[in-house]
Amino acid sequence: MIHIRPFQSSDLDSIVKIEKKAFPLPWSARSFLDCARWKEFWFYVAIWDKKVVGYFVAQVVEEEAELHNIAIDPARQKKGFGERLLRFFLDTARQKGVREIFLMVRPSNTAAICLYQKLEFVLIDKRPRYYADTGEEALIFHFTRNRILHEEPDIL
Repeated sequence: MIHIRPFQSSDLDSIVKIEKKAFPLPWSARSFLDCARWKEFWFYVAIWDKKVVGYFVAQVVEEEAELHNIAIDPARQKKGFGERLLRFFLDTARQKGVREIFLMVRPSNTAAICLYQKLEFVLIDKRPRYYADTGEEALIFHFTRNRILHEEPDIL
């Protein structure tokens, strides 16, 4: 069973290894440590079989959050760990009063896009030539707790 807990400094080497396998432009160890220093950043790891298999980093300011980074070890993907980790983030955000969440993703990351859409993230915009290595645009997704608004008809 997967266990999700806050980042500990002893997790850093495993996270950096996963990051290098998962992304063409990986974050540095320093970037992760910088995020861990600030209370506005939520940094959690997913543990399975006593090993770090994934993580996420989100910045939360009042009722808004941005998911900056989420990854599962490529050797452990397609087992539901990513969905479990993302659902944990969404549940925690809801409990803490976060109303809106934003994230960016490469169009080529179709597995992530499918997961985001499954969990009701909606594509709202694009950033042209965002990723320096390929010139790919970034897709901007948005999630809100109040996705469906029921409007009452005007009664005269």
